[in-house]
Amino acid sequence: MAESGFVASRRQRKKHKFAQSAVIVRAAERRIASHSHFAPHPHAVNVSYESGRLILTGRLPSFYLKQVLQKLLEDLPGVTEIDNQTDVVCSSGLSSTACEHAAHEKSQPCKECRNDHSSG
Repeated sequence: MAESGFVASRRQRKKHKFAQSAVIVRAAERRIASHSHFAPHPHAVNVSYESGRLILTGRLPSFYLKQVLQKLLEDLPGVTEIDNQTDVVCSSGLSSTACEHAAHEKSQPCKECRNDHSSG
């Protein structure tokens, strides 16, 4: 049984949309990997894309780098919004996530990131 033109067209649009997403994600990953701040750890940030929205996840050591990352990707073609969900960890005692240092005592500040974990 032959597919209707509508169904075939819908599949082609979906296939094109997926291919476009892959191109945008690869372009973002290349920019991240080639930037001097991120080149040593290019896989610290994960990139996904959905309907014009670039979604960034991962872990960075400072709020400054989180801002640099967003600025680096804001002019990518096809990106209308950046959802920067990266977590900042061990930045002079500030963190947007819980400390995961295995060596610290819960009753004392962490020696590695200086966070006070006594409340947890």
